[in-house]
Amino acid sequence: MSEGQNIFDIEQALELAAEHYNAQRISEARSNYQNILRADPNEPTALHHLGLIAHQDGRNDIALELIAKATTIQPDRAETHYDLGVVCQELRRLEDAKASYKKCLTISPDNAGAHNNLGVVLRDLGNFEDAVKSCRNAIDIQPNYAAAHSNLGLAYQDLGKLDDALRSFEEALRITQDTAEIHYNHGNVLQKLGRLKKSIDSYEAALHINPLLPDANTNLGLVLRDLGKLGEAQNRYYKALEINPNLAEARHNLGMLQLSIGDMQQGWKNYEWRWKIWPRNAHPSVSNKPLWEGDDLKGRTIYIYPEQGLGDSICFVRYLPLLKQFGCRVIFETPTSLASLFHHSQIADHLIKPGETPPDFDCHASLLDLPQHLKTTVETIPDVTPYLRAPEKLKQKWKLRFGEAKTFRLGIAWAGNSNLRQDHFRSATVEMFLPLAEIPNIALYSLQVGPKVDATELLRNKITDCGPHLTDFAQTAAAISQLDLIVSVDTSVAHIAGALGRPTWTLLHLSPDWRWMYRGKTTPWYPTMQLFRQTELGQWKDVFQAVTAELINLADLNDKLSN
Repeated sequence: MSEGQNIFDIEQALELAAEHYNAQRISEARSNYQNILRADPNEPTALHHLGLIAHQDGRNDIALELIAKATTIQPDRAETHYDLGVVCQELRRLEDAKASYKKCLTISPDNAGAHNNLGVVLRDLGNFEDAVKSCRNAIDIQPNYAAAHSNLGLAYQDLGKLDDALRSFEEALRITQDTAEIHYNHGNVLQKLGRLKKSIDSYEAALHINPLLPDANTNLGLVLRDLGKLGEAQNRYYKALEINPNLAEARHNLGMLQLSIGDMQQGWKNYEWRWKIWPRNAHPSVSNKPLWEGDDLKGRTIYIYPEQGLGDSICFVRYLPLLKQFGCRVIFETPTSLASLFHHSQIADHLIKPGETPPDFDCHASLLDLPQHLKTTVETIPDVTPYLRAPEKLKQKWKLRFGEAKTFRLGIAWAGNSNLRQDHFRSATVEMFLPLAEIPNIALYSLQVGPKVDATELLRNKITDCGPHLTDFAQTAAAISQLDLIVSVDTSVAHIAGALGRPTWTLLHLSPDWRWMYRGKTTPWYPTMQLFRQTELGQWKDVFQAVTAELINLADLNDKLSN
């Protein structure tokens, strides 16, 4: 057979293989391409399409090898670089995928799909600004590219530009209503913006298209919980777990809901699934030591580390003295701002700073693991207060700073950590406290710290701003010790006041953190605390009316007792 005849036969075979491939006769196409490679192992089209067939079969390692070889033999073909990028992306070889998409765009700058996919890869790599540019490039080329609009929305969401994200998802939905993921993304950003009722519509639309989308059920459960519909929320978590029993987010959220209604036996078990979502927040030295899960501690040393917020540390250090009763030595890694207060309160045998290597220990656990391993129920919550104590020297300094008490002293805090998911619900504004400043015989003291509104600008001479002196929580505790009552939203100030055993009124939004439980005017965690709850999400008016009425009675009683 002549060389020319051999070339002619390969071309004929390529045409026939392409016909089979385009008609989805994959078995015949595979056989033809394999025959071509037997005749010419370096035929790039056969390599490329056999790679695509392997990709379709889920054999991405083989697909990578075949398509990469095709790009080496024929480096000026944009389509092959694009498909190599797709395979690398699926294999999570993100840098390789980025390089392949960029090579594709060098050859074919108007390839909207490559711009879009590059945007997805850049977002996965954390390059959110560049991801926005790539998605915009795709949209400039193909304005009705719904997936690019949705991916642009995701990149904006990562940048915290929620309004821009919302507009992008709405544009994607204008183009198509048939993609479950776009409805889901739309619901997600509406949820983050606090537009909960509208987010329900989007999640339900996603589930109507794809009932097996577990994340939509999980997030819908969160929205329903925030709206106070706990039964409906629980059903959504169960539906998500029917689809995927190992969905950590659904288990974790179900656990928090169960804890909030007092089902602690199941709640702690499901709450533990948080460790499937994020890694243990501990020093690397724990990696070669066993996790404590409730076994005998006598004669051993246990290393305990914090997780989540400062309020959690304040609330759950109550468990450390219980551990010491088991005859063990307790090492605790304390947040810096709490170190002085915890040291003075003697809550552990040895305190270390964040990141400091702990002394030798036998086992370890997170602070919030302790309630589960100590089998805590609502009835057995350690509620003895005070378990924290302000240093006496600081208490005397604050006593001198405040001077002689001539009125009822009320400490207030209106805002928490703005980075937390529900902060826009749980935080109030200082303006809401203005009526309290008008009550006779009451003097207000601001315990607010951080980049918040200066209370003195609004309350003028009606409030004393303690903020500049509150350099750590030992100072906050000492200040609180000189006040008659603390009125605070759900923030670390409320936890400090409760841990000190001081009279505390905590103001809660409709569906607060699980430790406050879902109902009730008191909490088993802090015996000296009274709870004031919203009856409608986001509406503080009734809460402050109730607080004002009770304060008037309290101030009148205090005035009568002092006369």
